[in-house]
Amino acid sequence: MTKRTSLVAVPVDGSPSAIAAARHASHLVTWLEVPLQLLYVKPLNPAELSDIPANRLHEVDHDHGVLQRAADEAFAKAREVLAPSFNETIQEITLHEESFVKDPSRVIVDYASQHPGCMIVMGSRGVGELGRFMLGSVSNAVVHKYRGAVTIVHDNDMTYRGAHLEWILLPVDGSPHSDAAAELAAELSLATQAPVDLMFCHAANPASSLAKSQLDNERQESRYVFSRARKHLGKLNAAIVEHHIVTGHPAEGIITHVRQQTGSVVLIMGHRGMSQWQDHLLGSVSHRVIDAVPCPVTVVT
Repeated sequence: MTKRTSLVAVPVDGSPSAIAAARHASHLVTWLEVPLQLLYVKPLNPAELSDIPANRLHEVDHDHGVLQRAADEAFAKAREVLAPSFNETIQEITLHEESFVKDPSRVIVDYASQHPGCMIVMGSRGVGELGRFMLGSVSNAVVHKYRGAVTIVHDNDMTYRGAHLEWILLPVDGSPHSDAAAELAAELSLATQAPVDLMFCHAANPASSLAKSQLDNERQESRYVFSRARKHLGKLNAAIVEHHIVTGHPAEGIITHVRQQTGSVVLIMGHRGMSQWQDHLLGSVSHRVIDAVPCPVTVVT
């Protein structure tokens, strides 16, 4: 199969969530045998745009020194938590613009988009729906803007425990984005020998009694979705299992299933690429899942 991932890039800022992301990324690059880059977005102070630059030279030098020390500290903290077996070369990349960086997510996405097959691995502070809407979230914005794979890691991740991957959880719905997620899951399964757990969530009241015709339609739909996912998974050395989950909302079905896992797992799922405004108004399965599950989540657009 064609290799989807050529590089793993981790934006770091010294926060606990960024450190957790770096730890997970070190396992990913070991499994997938791709390079690792640590990224730091370096904003310029708006005062540097003064009409009289000569009057700012000393302050500019001081500002740049402070920002460079912050970048060095963020890189050092990320390196401290890399997997003990990790011995690959790590690149440290500082990203900046000619003007004040108002939107770090755009800078990160622009950089990753220049490297085909780049997977972005980011920490999430877990601001939740209201906090994300009111304050914004860099990781949330990157998931929306980037046309590729973005892995989100929480600093309080209690499910994922290290280099041995026990399960790859793959929600599927028959969409092109679900197909892309299956291809990435296949790449990771071939690298780690981890089995793949296919999940198809049918939105319905689990307690309601369904007519035989409706049950037959559901079974037919699930067979189609699972068959399509298996086609994109290709031939794996590990097992593939199927779960047809009847739930009130697909996100809740996925969240409940993930929380029932006791080993080291990752979740890979497609994202339909709605705009951020549509996401706030309509809700997003992927973002509801990211906020609630205790394992790394890779969203593929």
